[in-house]
Amino acid sequence: MPETVSRRFELKVLANRAVILVQVHRGDTRCLEQLKLADGVRCLPAGPDRGLVISDSVDVGTMLAQCQSQLSGVIAVVDVSDANVSLRIAGGHAREVLASGTGLDLRESVFSIGSCTRTRLAGIGAIVESTESHVFEITVDRSFKRYLKEWFSETARTVSYAAQVGASFI
Repeated sequence: MPETVSRRFELKVLANRAVILVQVHRGDTRCLEQLKLADGVRCLPAGPDRGLVISDSVDVGTMLAQCQSQLSGVIAVVDVSDANVSLRIAGGHAREVLASGTGLDLRESVFSIGSCTRTRLAGIGAIVESTESHVFEITVDRSFKRYLKEWFSETARTVSYAAQVGASFI
């Protein structure tokens, strides 16, 4: 259930997400782009030599089998579901809340739907993906879950107040 922080910002922890880390040789991530994935499964860049294959609807065993059968010669295909957590933020202030914690250019013309990158967010490493207009999914190490939820809540309140007085973060 989403936590409504302000009228224009919601936060939800995405529970039971399957996450597979795929490590490739010497930055050869082309094989990740060529993966034929089931509906509801996508591959996110996680660095120059790795990707995260994620799904909320396909079980981790099926995803592991898919990746292993298609990716001969990669260094590793590992279930990291329990090591990561994903949060979904949504609402009219979502972009501004994110912008206050990262150096990314988050204007919609630059970071549009489908954009995904690894960055620093609120001082921690994160993968940020734009999934819909004003909807973002952020994947971090599970140990940062509480910190990031608190950071989002506090920042959303600040952004909401700033909007009321006419300030902007983008």
